[in-house]
Parts: sequence; structure tokens; C-alpha cells
Amino acid sequence: MEITATIFLLFLTFFVFNDVVPSSYAQQHNAVTLAEIRALTSFKRSVFRDPLGALDGWDASTPSAPCDWRGIVCYNNLVRELRLPHLQLGDQLSNLRELRKLSLHSNNFNVSIPDALSQCALLRAVYLHNNSFSDNLPPSIFNLTNLQVLNIAHNYLSGKIAAGIQYSLRYLDLSSNDFSMQLPSNFPAQSQLQLINFSYNRFSGEIPAKDNLLKGLLPGSIGAASNLQVLALSRNRLSGAVTEILFCKSSGNVTTSLRILQLGFNEFTEVVKPQSNRSCVAALEVLDLHVNQIHGVFPSWLTSLTTLRILDISGNFFTGLLPVDIGNLFNLEDLRVR
Repeated sequence: MEITATIFLLFLTFFVFNDVVPSSYAQQHNAVTLAEIRALTSFKRSVFRDPLGALDGWDASTPSAPCDWRGIVCYNNLVRELRLPHLQLGDQLSNLRELRKLSLHSNNFNVSIPDALSQCALLRAVYLHNNSFSDNLPPSIFNLTNLQVLNIAHNYLSGKIAAGIQYSLRYLDLSSNDFSMQLPSNFPAQSQLQLINFSYNRFSGEIPAKDNLLKGLLPGSIGAASNLQVLALSRNRLSGAVTEILFCKSSGNVTTSLRILQLGFNEFTEVVKPQSNRSCVAALEVLDLHVNQIHGVFPSWLTSLTTLRILDISGNFFTGLLPVDIGNLFNLEDLRVR
């Protein structure tokens, strides 16, 4: 289904609303529901190409409007979710004050992500991936204090991520865009993040052992991000050393939760050996270091990561032979060295 729409400026919304819903319908609904009907009807009006009639059933005259409309999910007669993949987005949606989930992925958006989304203060999940959004990501998106999922992968977004990352975020996917500059440095301490995917961008800089660029998220031990399971930074311009903070804990009995670490196609030059007071008792299952600029002998301490199932160090400049301790990786299913 292909539907193309025009995104109106937010300050025009009020004037559009005045003639969207006939007065005879207004008597059937309270003020909040009426505002939602107006917002959604204005959104529908902005759609100028709907060859399959996906929105034909959006009729403000029905007693259950808008909760009986296609793609609308309500709770206590208030719009909580808008599930309309293959449709277009308009600024009018900022008037859906009870909206919790916005799923508008797999469209052909070729404009900016509207800053007005930040007015949907209760949003918990935003799925805008697989579109053609461009320009910068509005910093106000990160002001949504209830937001848990943000997936804007596979767009044409650019610039840097300057806004603070909310504590509530658990799933952050910015992959396959054109973001640049250094990795975000403003993750909160004790982050709830479980997945970070910044792959296929142009992030640059190093991940130093101390005061690292993901300060708070990846401190001296990764324990401050005790829920983090996936960290994907492949195909950027990251350089320097891959430090032990990604693998090991410094003290205590709590191990890191990181299971997948993807650092392929960067410019890393070494893998730092852990300090003597660090115990590498990790849960890591996938370690991807392929196509970097790592030199020297194979870092034998990696053989202590016995949970590894996939180890890819191909496309680097290792010398010598693999250590016999590679046999300690009894869970290893895939080893790539060339």
C-alpha cells in the first residue's frame, strides 16, 4: 500500500480543526474525544493519495469514533496507539495527548521528523524505521520521559545526537542513517538500555578506557548498564583501542549482561588486555571485530570468554599463530580469522 501525504505546519492546525468536524457530530462526544477526532481527521485530510482506501472508514459520525477506526487502539475511550504502517505522518498528531505507541514504519516519508511529536508526552514506543526522513533528529524527541523504544533506523537523518538520553529508554536504534561527530556522551547513569544500535553511520572518535564517550552507560565497568545486551557500532569511523570495559567487570559478583558486541568495519587498532584486578566473567556470545586495523598477536585473554559462540577477527593484521587456549572456547560455533 502506498499513501503519500503532506505534512502541515503545527501553527496551521488550529485553523484546519475549525472546519474538520461538523457541529452535529460534536454533540455525540466529549471535548477530549472531539479533539482526537479533529486531530485524526486533519491527518486524514492531509493524505492526498490513498489508492486502496485505507482511511475510508474514518467516519466522525460513528458513535464509537475514533476508537472503531482502522489502525486506532483505544483504552477507556482514549487513543493510545496509532498503527498505520504505509501511511504518512502529519503534525496534527501532537494533539493525541494520550498516545502511547506510534507505529508508522515502512513508508516513503521524505521530510523532517516533526518536532511536534515531543508534545505527545505519554509516548512509550516510536517506530519510524524504513522511511526516507531527512535532516536532523529533533532534540525534543529525547524529552519524552516515558519513551522506552525509539526505532528510526534506515532513514537519511544526519547531524549529531546532542540531546540527553532519557533514563527510560530501553531500545535505541539509529542505524543506517548519516549521523556523524562523536558518539553521544550524555547517557544517564544506571541506564535501562538493553539495545543500542548505531551501526552504519559516520560516528567518529575513540572509546577511551576512562571517562569514555558513553559516560554513565559504559563506565570503568559496564555494571552501570546492567541491562545492556546488544551494542552495535559497526561501520562507523571509530578508532583507538577496544577497551576491557566492554568485556569485564572491575569487582563484585555481578557480571556484565552484554551478549552481542559488533565493532566491525571501524578503525580500531588494538584490543586492550584487562587490568589484573578485573575479572572477565562476561556473558558475551558474539564478538565482531572484523575489518579494523588491529595489529599484533591474537589477544589470548579473549579465550577466557567461554560463553562466546561467534568470534570474528578477520580482516585485521594479526601475526603469529592462534594460542592453544582457543580450545577453551567450548561454546564456539563460528571462528573467522581471515
